[in-house]
Amino acid sequence: MKLSTLNVMSGLVLAVVAQAAVLRVGPGSQYTNICSAIDAAKTGDTVEIDAAGRYDGDVCRIGTSNLTLRGVGNGRAHIRSNGRVSEGKAIWVIGPQTNNTVIENMEFSGARVLDKNGAGIRVDAGAVNLTIRNCHFHDNEDGILAGDSR
Repeated sequence: MKLSTLNVMSGLVLAVVAQAAVLRVGPGSQYTNICSAIDAAKTGDTVEIDAAGRYDGDVCRIGTSNLTLRGVGNGRAHIRSNGRVSEGKAIWVIGPQTNNTVIENMEFSGARVLDKNGAGIRVDAGAVNLTIRNCHFHDNEDGILAGDSR
């Protein structure tokens, strides 16, 4: 690879990193529910969720790669299914070809579906590199459920 090509590629990587944003969720924040912030997020963004909050029925699909979802403050941000699930599967569904998702300091509870496999997080086939840190799953039919990648 020529030096000029390497410099151009380095510049593109730096441009993507420089454009990453932090979207905040919680009372008095930019977003009052998590899924609105997830829908607005772009590749490389971080969604910071007020850990003091409880987010009832805040269920959705995650389809943006290189996304970090993080509870901030004391404790964990708690998402209760509250009788709702995304796509009949889970509280959060990570879509196919959605890569490098990081979820930190979150609590997932209450996911139930007709098939008896309601999950806190469902990873559809084709999604790769999910990192979970300091999360708590309880009272779901499954904690994390992954689709078959064959």
